[in-house]
Amino acid sequence: MADLYSVNYAFTVAAPPALVNNGDYGAAVRVVTDSYTTLGTEAVGDKIFVGYLAPGERFLYGVLVCGALGASTTLQLGDAGDSSRYMAAGSTATAGNKDVRALAGAGYLNDTASPIPLFLTVGGATLAAGFGIRSLLFISRV
Repeated sequence: MADLYSVNYAFTVAAPPALVNNGDYGAAVRVVTDSYTTLGTEAVGDKIFVGYLAPGERFLYGVLVCGALGASTTLQLGDAGDSSRYMAAGSTATAGNKDVRALAGAGYLNDTASPIPLFLTVGGATLAAGFGIRSLLFISRV
């Protein structure tokens, strides 16, 4: 049987070992929690900002919890480069939670010199008033 190595693991067992980004091996995790109560005026395309990726940080995963935001409503989580990088649009018609684990965003590294704002985008229909949205995002910190 063959021994196969993922990218960063291969760096650690190479002769001589290569450096691995500190955010990938041995990093601290920054947890970003935020909450928002809907006004009933959030229309399709509106953005609700919930955090940011600082330079050198890597997005790991998250959880989005919300009340029943109305028939046909959706939320997705992304940034200016890809509005669904971290979570594809998912129904928010009923209360519940959603995993924030889209393939494009899992492990996404901010390799710029500026913070990258993270936001939810409203889709499908205007959100109902008076319901809570809570985001819990896990980010590796160099």
